[in-house]
Amino acid sequence: KKILGIGAFSLHKMAPTEAGKLLSTHTQSSRKSKGFSAFSLKLPGELDLEKLNEWLASILDKHKEKLFRAKGVLAIRDMGRKFAFQAVHEIFGGAQIEEWGINEARMNNLVFIGQDLPQEEIEKGLVGCLATKVSQEEKKLRAELMFGSGDGFKA
Repeated sequence: KKILGIGAFSLHKMAPTEAGKLLSTHTQSSRKSKGFSAFSLKLPGELDLEKLNEWLASILDKHKEKLFRAKGVLAIRDMGRKFAFQAVHEIFGGAQIEEWGINEARMNNLVFIGQDLPQEEIEKGLVGCLATKVSQEEKKLRAELMFGSGDGFKA
């Protein structure tokens, strides 16, 4: 799909990657507006919801004047559905959408649009949100605390 008419985000442009390795797939800059850019990221694996919320809140607060829009489909640990999120400046929200396929690889696809955004900082922060292995006991507790299917949130 095209975003702002520049085609900066396309799931079809994203190549497969090894688990835990970030692939920055596409960067688009505009000559009309100095420093304007859009980039998409793809990261295999599941994200830790707490780490993700902290990181997103930090990035959005720190770059609220420069970040025009962010959106993506995420794989959250212990969530049986894909999680769609979007942000405009420092406001973000999200909701669970369709279920992951039985054999579908957990993949995180994001796009960021803004002016002079620190792409490398954003990439490193996203990788830092990857979920670590947890015990069966912790998995059970997390399942009890997880949002219900279709629940959303706003921050």
